[in-house]
Amino acid sequence: MKKSFVTGMMVLALTVAALAAPKVKKQDLVLVKDSEVAGTVLKAGDYQVAVEGETATFYHNGKIVATFAVRNQEVPEKFPQSAVAYDTGSRNLREIRMAGSNVKLVVEGSVSGAANGK
Repeated sequence: MKKSFVTGMMVLALTVAALAAPKVKKQDLVLVKDSEVAGTVLKAGDYQVAVEGETATFYHNGKIVATFAVRNQEVPEKFPQSAVAYDTGSRNLREIRMAGSNVKLVVEGSVSGAANGK
């Protein structure tokens, strides 16, 4: 009886912890040309991007393909559609603008300790 009670309490605690964990929302983003972000080359195509704090992660086919540091910068109006901006004359991603948001993500570079492209 005591063992099943302890087991039940452990399952309940893990369930509560899982429900309390914040879920990171992923948004769709299309890269129309080959791009580079924080040293990782991304082929043109469909991606998802998720932001948690000052870290953004690109996903392709459900797998993490790049993790990098970002800085949030508020703008006066919400973006009508998702888009990216590049450094002049290069394929280096400089900004990510998500539809429905008035915050653009300015790419800051690699996240220390993160493995890009894994």
